Amino acid sequence: MPAPTMTQPNDDAVLGALRDVVGDRLVTVLDLGGGTGVYAVPIARDGHRVEVLDQSNDALATLARRAHDAGVGDRVSGRVADLDDLAGSIPVSAVDLVLCHRVLEFVDDPAATLAAAAGALTADGVISIVAANRPGAVLGRVIAGRYDEAAETLDGARSAQSGHRFDAAELTRLLDSVGLAVRAVRGVGLIGALNPSGASTPQARALDERLSTDPILAQTAPLLHVIAGRAGHGS
Repeated sequence: MPAPTMTQPNDDAVLGALRDVVGDRLVTVLDLGGGTGVYAVPIARDGHRVEVLDQSNDALATLARRAHDAGVGDRVSGRVADLDDLAGSIPVSAVDLVLCHRVLEFVDDPAATLAAAAGALTADGVISIVAANRPGAVLGRVIAGRYDEAAETLDGARSAQSGHRFDAAELTRLLDSVGLAVRAVRGVGLIGALNPSGASTPQARALDERLSTDPILAQTAPLLHVIAGRAGHGS
């Protein structure tokens, strides 16, 4: 496994989990909303082929430069797509791994986006979702003494900046509604939320990995990372 970047602990944690899921296989990857290639480029460095769909031409231009500079321009492609209307924009039953990272918060209909993503998966393909965790957002505001905001967040308030927030049960229901079954749920970034200055140390990263799967503490992380596959396939 390549060494972590040491700059983005949350991204490194998600990439590490994806590498565990993929194992030694070479897979085809569809990155929805992948923008500048935070995930696409390191995944391509591992030998996989990645297509990124994003709504921003500027982000995709940065993706192309980043992929070229990393020597993986031949394994990364990008095109503009409306993430609120993916019908006809993505292949059907042809992708081994779909990334849907920090997308569901901002689309108009998260279930519709997930349904399109599910349709792209091969029979044994998997989807990786990273989404803002409502309980984690509430905890962060309580710690900061912003009690009115904490109450609004708990009630499900959203803004243009924060978008939707979810909890693990809500994401599970959404996935179930489009024929996908949850295989794993992890919390991501708890130490980074509570102690940003120390989150990149080896000790913090090791502890964060333990916290990510703790049945209680994982639910208080700012982000949830969910792995799911077609119901009835895989483990």
